[in-house]
Amino acid sequence: MGDWLYTVFKKDAPAFDRLHINYKEGCATVEGIRRWDHVFQDSVVIVHTDNSVAKAVINKGRSRNRLINRLLRKMFWLSVKFNFSVRAIHVPGQVNIIPDTISRLHEPNKVERLQALLSQWSRCRGNRSMNFFYPYVTWCFDFFNAGVAQALEAELNSEVAMFRGCMFAMNTAKTYRTHLVTFLDFCNKLCIPESTVARYAAFLARKLKPASVRQYLNIVRILHLESGLDNPCKDSWLVKSTLKGIEREKGCEIVRKTPITPPLLMEIKSKLSLQTRNDCVFLGSMFVDVFWIVEKIKLVCKWCRVLWRETAYEGLFSGRQGFPVPFGGCMLVKE
Repeated sequence: MGDWLYTVFKKDAPAFDRLHINYKEGCATVEGIRRWDHVFQDSVVIVHTDNSVAKAVINKGRSRNRLINRLLRKMFWLSVKFNFSVRAIHVPGQVNIIPDTISRLHEPNKVERLQALLSQWSRCRGNRSMNFFYPYVTWCFDFFNAGVAQALEAELNSEVAMFRGCMFAMNTAKTYRTHLVTFLDFCNKLCIPESTVARYAAFLARKLKPASVRQYLNIVRILHLESGLDNPCKDSWLVKSTLKGIEREKGCEIVRKTPITPPLLMEIKSKLSLQTRNDCVFLGSMFVDVFWIVEKIKLVCKWCRVLWRETAYEGLFSGRQGFPVPFGGCMLVKE
């Protein structure tokens, strides 16, 4: 066609210059469609843009900005008049690098670079598409009969990839990444048949606890399911028996916290004032805990040394008849 559009907003369209860059990129597309509306007759116009807001504005056909809304209504009227449809597809910025080169054509030595890019682009694309350039973004309008289906499929594929990338929370993804690195390091040392999962469990048991071994084996399940294979750990008696043996052989003994002792009770008493009602109630609860043999961790945080004497009575007990009933898992304390 030999025609292209280049606009400097401050000089050629001052009404748009005050708008955000997202609106500028959207209005650039609409202006291009208004310029070549007669060329788009009975066609599908695919707009490739690296701006997600511009893509949403074009696909929805509406915007919060009144100026852009007027342009979009004009574009809709032209699409009805010339029987064409417009659809935008997002292109990552690292792929859409041409706008960085042509966004300053009003500066010296920029036109020559644009001409070189145009000749190279035309050789790659052939005569099947026309390219229109704007100061902030570049779109390629492709015309083909079945364009709507291909465009929708490409857009849905990108959304599927995005959703699958959000499958795990950030911390979960970091944990699985650690498991994957460990598993791949093990795979580099030994070829992996199905029975080697048990060997991998034994390999992990050399430096990990039994509970951690089960967590690290979870990446094996995920890798197989992602590849369309069955989980080798699900019905494998070899893997289950190996994990059971690891738990029996390397299981950790449970170490319970020591109970509240008389020396600790005397230390608590030295920090309290028996002239204060709340302190007396608190000390009474400590005496009861001695007879209950309650663990210290149940009432006082392990990192605290000095009791918070301003603790509210209602925060400690819920009884009304003078019978103390512990309320909550621990007391309020501070360093």
